Amino acid sequence: MENKEPKHILVISQFKKYEGLRMANGLMLLDDKVRVVVVGDLEKNENINIQLETIEFCEIPLQYVNPDSDSDLNNLTDEVQNADVVYIL
Repeated sequence: MENKEPKHILVISQFKKYEGLRMANGLMLLDDKVRVVVVGDLEKNENINIQLETIEFCEIPLQYVNPDSDSDLNNLTDEVQNADVVYIL
């Protein structure tokens, strides 16, 4: 069996934020490197809190982006360009 390099997966959680967080946690089952970017604010509720706790436990890098900040959006552009796979939810 061939050894593959791990993919760099970026999950952008913008429209369906809970689903984005949940998807990122599921992707941790692979041997790939996962990062999560949340665009805007996150609603605080039990389901979101559980996903955030799992992200923290699994040490998935989590970043918040202000959609009104040009520098934040430029950094997000760089992240997208450096990723092998990008999911936007």
